[in-house]
Amino acid sequence: MRLHDLVRRYAWELSTTGVSDNSLRVCTDSGGSPALSAYGPRLAAVDLPPDNGVRLYRRYAPLPRASVVYAAETIPDPAARLDRILDPEFDVRNIAVTETAVSLSLTPTVPATTAQILSYDNNRVAIKATAEADGLLVLADQYFAGWEATVDGEPVPVKRVNHFMRAVPLTAGTHEVVFTFAPRSLQLGAVLSLLGLLLAITVPGAALLSSRRR
Repeated sequence: MRLHDLVRRYAWELSTTGVSDNSLRVCTDSGGSPALSAYGPRLAAVDLPPDNGVRLYRRYAPLPRASVVYAAETIPDPAARLDRILDPEFDVRNIAVTETAVSLSLTPTVPATTAQILSYDNNRVAIKATAEADGLLVLADQYFAGWEATVDGEPVPVKRVNHFMRAVPLTAGTHEVVFTFAPRSLQLGAVLSLLGLLLAITVPGAALLSSRRR
């Protein structure tokens, strides 16, 4: 896979008309598919020196990058799922919209709690989360096939939530969650590279041994 095959172009629309603090706005890729999210679009202009050509806005009421939510709605249909999370009346802070069923109530028993990101790299994210009850740790990063996760060292499934984010289920208590990007394409490439290296070593060696025997 070439580098330019991984590049995606995004179009942003920023609007403060008719939105509430909890609203969610979506950025789309060049094909029109929802891709990234921006929470809490309530904005206020920040004064800057005149005629500098720059406009700066402060964003209020953003959601945390990582949090534990204690309620979920399951909506398998992608269009219906997107409509739900874009509904200004939907409580995106305390309820997750999942693609597959999870064992959580439809209404939150406790407010969402913020989780602590311990380290953040392109291919690995470590998070410390304290869940007051069974819930979902939601990381506001792009869901993509190839992301794996462990909770306290044990593998757990990565779920798609809020249409394009990733999450893992948690039981009550304090946990360390680690997301690791390990797509099968890279794993297959590593195996093929290793096989190629072994062949490069063994084939000339076998030929040399055969010639010596002769």
